[in-house]
Amino acid sequence: MKLLKVVIAVNIVVVSIGLVVFIGASMYAVTTINLLSNSVYYAQRMPHKEGTEPDLVMLIENMGSIYTPKIEGIRYDDDGRNFIENSIDSSGHPTSFSEFDGGYHYSDKNDVSYKFDKNFELEWALDKDYKKIDTTIIDEKKIKGEIRETVQPVLDVQSKPLINLQWLFNMKYQDRFN
Repeated sequence: MKLLKVVIAVNIVVVSIGLVVFIGASMYAVTTINLLSNSVYYAQRMPHKEGTEPDLVMLIENMGSIYTPKIEGIRYDDDGRNFIENSIDSSGHPTSFSEFDGGYHYSDKNDVSYKFDKNFELEWALDKDYKKIDTTIIDEKKIKGEIRETVQPVLDVQSKPLINLQWLFNMKYQDRFN
């Protein structure tokens, strides 16, 4: 009888531990999926230092997890470096925004390439003949506006999360963007 009580107690402890682990792992998975799939929404609403553009960063870094619907003129590539191309402009020259060498790359409709570092500050620019452009003469704010225009159709379709974890997103990313 005493042995039966010990076996029952051990089973209760094992099942309880298993249940706690399962619930904890489930909560972790749901939270992680929520933060990734809604990262653009959260980034748009997070306090940040001017010029850091957290929504653009989250868009390109988490492209495999966010909502990327079929939009006329927009092409996605996420099987290597994440890449968004916009060919809606009637000029015939698409613009693109992508991950690149530890930072981000933007190619405008004149085939000028801009490289931004991980903090979204302009590092260098090359013209269509691959000649360096003096970055002091570049209007960085204008270029960032063009990047935003390139990806705006994708930014516009990001929905509000069912469970809002803005506080957790801010806790995780606020230091990066300040």
